[in-house]
Amino acid sequence: MKKFVLVSVLSLVAATQAHASKARVQALQKAEFLKDSQTVFENPAHVNSLGKYLTLEMGGSTNTAAPKAEGGLFGEELGANMGVYVGHLSPIQQSLRAGATASENQNNPVEVFYAKDGWGASVALSNSEDKTTDVKEQYLAVRYGVDRDGMEFSGTVEAIAVTETGTDKTVGAPYITLNFEKEMGATGYFFSKFNWGSGKYEAAAGDTDVKDLGAEVGVLSRQIKNVYYGVSLAYAKRELGSEITALNLPIFAGVEAEVTSWAVVRASVSQSFLLSSVQDKNQAAPADGVITNKNDTTVAAGVGLKYNNFALDGVVAGSTTGQINGNDVLTQASITYNF
Repeated sequence: MKKFVLVSVLSLVAATQAHASKARVQALQKAEFLKDSQTVFENPAHVNSLGKYLTLEMGGSTNTAAPKAEGGLFGEELGANMGVYVGHLSPIQQSLRAGATASENQNNPVEVFYAKDGWGASVALSNSEDKTTDVKEQYLAVRYGVDRDGMEFSGTVEAIAVTETGTDKTVGAPYITLNFEKEMGATGYFFSKFNWGSGKYEAAAGDTDVKDLGAEVGVLSRQIKNVYYGVSLAYAKRELGSEITALNLPIFAGVEAEVTSWAVVRASVSQSFLLSSVQDKNQAAPADGVITNKNDTTVAAGVGLKYNNFALDGVVAGSTTGQINGNDVLTQASITYNF
């Protein structure tokens, strides 16, 4: 279980959330400047920039599917930009529940957005109970963000996050995530993230307190047309009995460019550099030692197709294998209709 949690901590260092469509963000690693259909889960003020649209992320229907189906509808109502989104799971809670005895993910989550005049807010919730298996889960989060004059600030407070299986229980709240981003001149961009949270695993074998702390700062440049490149420094610590810590200094570059009026190609590369390390003190020696600069070079690629008001995004399946065949070309597909 703790090795699985180590992977989850590393995913927090990778700083998850500058989401666009899932396919687009997977293809454009560390493109923190994006404003798209999934960045609203980091800064709900982005709703003001996206217009009216219906977005559909393809995937499985269970709450453990990867990818998982989700989607939302956004438009103008009551003098503001509003939207309703269904199926989006909190990546923080997925990380905290990974490997726990009570590990039920959110069921049928719903999030409602309201934005105008450069600010935005949302409320996300889920509440389910299965009496046949004695499983319950509850979740409540609020978000607020500002996006004005080349500067952004946003925050998410996950106030309630509980899942129960029989007599076992996992609590993942309170959890706070803060983000600050600022344009630097015509082509530069600064971004920073901070997260703090606490919770508890309650099980027959004993209770374990969980505490998270993480931070990241980075800069990138868009000086070259259609290209971005940069570097960031991230640190994450999870106390789970003993500490799991990770330090990461990734360098990255990517490109997104139209090849025709109806097609766009995206690709990026990232790799940790020199200072990167991870240590899990929960492991027995020698597995509790520090791992330094483990190879993690990652190339990702994707394609977007446009026709009238429709956009289809997908990740090139061969971007991690170097092999592309006609049976499995695109994965993580999504469809967006702008109206």
